[in-house]
Amino acid sequence: MYVATYMVNRFCLLKNSGFIAGHFALVDDSGKLLDRFACIFPESVLKDLRENLITYSAKIGTAKKKKSEWMPKIEDVDEKEGITFSQYGIVDFVHLTNWDEAYAEICFWNYSKASLADHINQQIKTPFPTWGLALLRCDLDLQREFLEALYPV
Repeated sequence: MYVATYMVNRFCLLKNSGFIAGHFALVDDSGKLLDRFACIFPESVLKDLRENLITYSAKIGTAKKKKSEWMPKIEDVDEKEGITFSQYGIVDFVHLTNWDEAYAEICFWNYSKASLADHINQQIKTPFPTWGLALLRCDLDLQREFLEALYPV
């Protein structure tokens, strides 16, 4: 189960020291932003997922048609008043799939590292619970571009 699901046709990865901020959007034909999702990929997670995601990327090939450039409007957190919740979920795991050589999903999951350590130490036999942060539906070329941007050759 996911907190939210989105249809996306644009993305922007903003690289920083120790993390990448990922921004995903649905933009209509006139350029109007219809929906958006943002998340954080910690450097340690990207390192852990690298082999798996590069192997998947090699299977699906490179993007055949590039998407239009898109830069999200990012508000400074200091401009918000009162108690706020982060717009950025932290990604611990990425799951990808595609079908009919045209459609794809990018799924983001997270979990508590402390709870995982407790789960392992207590030798609990039931599966460890994860939190479905977001399910993004897109075309296969956007998924290919996302992987190429995450792990440039």
